Amino acid sequence: MHKLWIGLFVFIVTGLNAMAADRIAVAQPVTKGGVDPNEVESLWAVLESSVGGNFELISRAAFKPMLTEIGLTDASGLVNLNSEQKAKLGEIKTVKYLLVTTIGRIGGEASHDGVEVNPKPLGGVQVISTKANDEKKHSRYILSLMVVDASTGEIHPDMRMTETFQSLAEIPDRIPDMLQEMNLIAPVKTRGVSAMLTPLFRSKQVPAYVSDEFNSRIESGLLEGDVRLRNLKSVNRILEKNGIGDLEEAEPALYRRVGTLLRSDYLIQPVINRFEIASIKVHIEASNSTVVSSIGNVDGSIRIIETATGEIKATIPFRQRVDFDDVQREEDTEKWLPEDYGKYVIEKAVSTIVQKTLDKLKK
Repeated sequence: MHKLWIGLFVFIVTGLNAMAADRIAVAQPVTKGGVDPNEVESLWAVLESSVGGNFELISRAAFKPMLTEIGLTDASGLVNLNSEQKAKLGEIKTVKYLLVTTIGRIGGEASHDGVEVNPKPLGGVQVISTKANDEKKHSRYILSLMVVDASTGEIHPDMRMTETFQSLAEIPDRIPDMLQEMNLIAPVKTRGVSAMLTPLFRSKQVPAYVSDEFNSRIESGLLEGDVRLRNLKSVNRILEKNGIGDLEEAEPALYRRVGTLLRSDYLIQPVINRFEIASIKVHIEASNSTVVSSIGNVDGSIRIIETATGEIKATIPFRQRVDFDDVQREEDTEKWLPEDYGKYVIEKAVSTIVQKTLDKLKK
């Protein structure tokens, strides 16, 4: 019985150790190419607050003695460890991985509030130029994230990323997506909520009412089908506030960011390729007369985007044609305005769109 309890204790301890998260330390970002370290100080905090998932973050205070132990005064040496430093790093058992970040600037000169400072004074006088905006157009910031295996000192081949940005201000918003692609962040929790996006129009001269009519009818149909939706006005306000406009050709990372901002699992995006209400003159030979018929056409697709991955989950094509000569037999169209004809076409199209969208969302 005594041996049984010992065995059970060992089993529990072993299981707990197996489930224990790997420890990771986030090094202070290393700056290059004239980037001021003070400008990226806040980036360190963003990295630390974003790392999660299967990793346990160790504090800055605990990380600093580790650098000293392998003969480094700051994190810059972690980018190119020599063999001796790698060996010393491997002796440290309190951490499994190191997240090393470098940020550099290429093109242009360092600028301050839209004014360019000449780094080489002429005649001992510092020259200030107002052409900073032109220089900044050619400036780019390169951010590299890499994970160093503390046991070997080598960079993990599957856990490294490099991206280019036009300004430092763009970087913090992109950090969570980069860490997610490197498996350094907990996956987004499902919320059971979707969000409608404003329709994309690929046809020209679409009447203003079409966008609202399309979305309001689809929104109503999905709500009746027990789909939880974000309020459309709130969606547009949040996207506008964060400077997110056209999402027609967005990268998966941007869709993931939109999903995070809207706290939604799926984005529902109508794409309208063609919308028209046309009048067609038809000549009747028997009576040698001409009659005018109205035809309505709309076609496009509904894109369902999964925000956890940023990938398109489904594309639902639709096409609706309405001959208003047939409609006149059932509806009194005598006093209809052009807008009434358009809304009728949308109503007919949405009746089939909603059910197909519900089927895809519930799979």
